[in-house]
Amino acid sequence: MAPPAERAFLHLDGPQATLSLDAAAGESLIEWRKSDPARVDFHIAGQFHLRADIRRLMEAFDEKLAEQTRLMKERMREALERGKPSPVGEQAVSSAQSELDFALALLRQVDGIYDEHGQYGHGLNLCGLLGLRKPIVMWTRDVGDKQGAEFVANPDAYLQRHLYMGSYLTEPFPGNDHTILPVDWAEKYYMDYGPLFDAISGKKWVLQPHVIEVQGQKAKANLFEVPGGYVIPVTFGGEQASVKVFLRRLPKLAGQKTFRIEAINPGSNRWVSVKATEDGELLTLDVPLRRGCAMVKLAHTWIKPQNHYFVTPITLEMGTVIEGTKIHYTLDGSEPTIRSPLYSAPLPLEKTTTVKMAVFKPKFFRRGTMVGSVITANFVKVPPSS
Repeated sequence: MAPPAERAFLHLDGPQATLSLDAAAGESLIEWRKSDPARVDFHIAGQFHLRADIRRLMEAFDEKLAEQTRLMKERMREALERGKPSPVGEQAVSSAQSELDFALALLRQVDGIYDEHGQYGHGLNLCGLLGLRKPIVMWTRDVGDKQGAEFVANPDAYLQRHLYMGSYLTEPFPGNDHTILPVDWAEKYYMDYGPLFDAISGKKWVLQPHVIEVQGQKAKANLFEVPGGYVIPVTFGGEQASVKVFLRRLPKLAGQKTFRIEAINPGSNRWVSVKATEDGELLTLDVPLRRGCAMVKLAHTWIKPQNHYFVTPITLEMGTVIEGTKIHYTLDGSEPTIRSPLYSAPLPLEKTTTVKMAVFKPKFFRRGTMVGSVITANFVKVPPSS
């Protein structure tokens, strides 16, 4: 069997669920089919490897879950006795809570979600809600398939719907089984929207009432927290050249008074400054649109350039608007600490490198407190096009 995996993806596929594990020996797939729920098929690189009894694999998990459920029921029973509800109400609440606990326990083991029915609106909505704090990838049908007709009819709308929900699409690649294949015109749309989808990496939904609004509902906008700040996908703006976006009571970090605000449109590789006005707790953005769409980034900390692929050597720039802090970084993929190199000037980069940076509020004797979270950027050197 393949070595233990570091990451896992839950693959929703109608009557079966597939758990994909990235292992050192290659991709290992565990398929649990409802027709035979007591068995598990293991595959390595697409080849049959081992068949095992799922009951043994689940025993430890079931025991731990049963203990957690028992303790939860005891706490609820004590609370219910104090309120003296009916036995029917107690049973219903306990049952619902047990199912919720099980769902939460399961999702804690999942790093992301892939939905093989991503072309349907209900599937996109479901996985969008399951992935409030996790990445989601939706299936994209082959454009030659009748179920791929929606992409063919209006590629901008198809891509913007996924962008609005914070969802990635399946990438075209040769040999896909009834999934999108490389087609010049379709790949052009993927390239046009690529920088916008790159911006939602690491997204988490901001679940704050009335935090974002588009003036006159002339477009749709969502708000995600990402490492270094927030991003706003503005979509379905029609023929509008620009729209006003209102943000209310947007949380800031200690020492932060403002944001660096930029936007990029489909078909562009250049981020441009966005005009913003702040009045108390209200922040108003004048967002330029192209094809009815834009991605807005509100950064308190950043690494530039935003494009992480390069052919010739590039220069890295790091920055922050958080006052009284210093930037420390690493170029070997390790987590930055207060003892990591201090950023003081742009850095040349000539090869593929994982850059990590963090902002620290310094104290005495080379100690400090990190403000915000670590920002990671994978810069990849690619060969020149032939």
